[in-house]
Amino acid sequence: MLDRWFRTACCVALALLVALSLPARADDTFTVTGVHEDVTAASALAARDKAQAAGQAKAFATLMDRVAGGKVPHLGAAEITDLVIGFEVANERTSTVRYAADYTFHFNPAAVRRLVEGASVDTRGPGATLDATVTASSLTDWIAVRNRLRTIAQVRGADLVSFDRDQIRVAIRFVGDPEQLRTALGAHGLALGGAAPDWTLALQGQPTAETPPVPAAPPGAPPPSPAAPPAAAPAPPGAPPPDQPPSPDDDPAAPAAE
Repeated sequence: MLDRWFRTACCVALALLVALSLPARADDTFTVTGVHEDVTAASALAARDKAQAAGQAKAFATLMDRVAGGKVPHLGAAEITDLVIGFEVANERTSTVRYAADYTFHFNPAAVRRLVEGASVDTRGPGATLDATVTASSLTDWIAVRNRLRTIAQVRGADLVSFDRDQIRVAIRFVGDPEQLRTALGAHGLALGGAAPDWTLALQGQPTAETPPVPAAPPGAPPPSPAAPPAAAPAPPGAPPPDQPPSPDDDPAAPAAE
């Protein structure tokens, strides 16, 4: 009797253990482990805070690679913190100005799903690559284009293909189709012009393949002549010249001279 009770209790305990372990395994998708950070700052406390913030951002990027096909929405540190429901620290090493540790971050599954589902592009399909010639009149323009590309969630990356005085070529890795990319770029002040394989990219307001620049006059060329006034219509026969008053001889109603 005691043996049968013992076996029944073991079965119940085993079933309970399995039931309790299932949610944890289901949430493993939203847990990122092995995030190593080694940071130096003015103090150990400041280094620890910087390490935690950097590790959290790195874990979030890893999670987006896992659940959203590499698309990383542009979130600030506070917004990422709101998605974290807990974290663990292992292998801590500290000094007066240094902090190193290995982190495990647990993200809120429901909040992450809402974030991904609220994206304006389909993140499940494969990415595409678009080669474009960047219209930049200066290095400052190119830096502005590059920095804006980095803030667009639909853009997975931008690889510099060539860079010289005459031409800048960039390969844009993105999610969606070219029209979706054009819309996303436009929302961030970038204009995608042309068509495959001759795409162009410029800051909005600069000429692209669809809005060619007006050619400038060569140095030393005279200014364009003003347009000539329209020619006057010919006068009818017998009409006086426009700058002379009519004479009585020309007026058929005038009395004849005696």
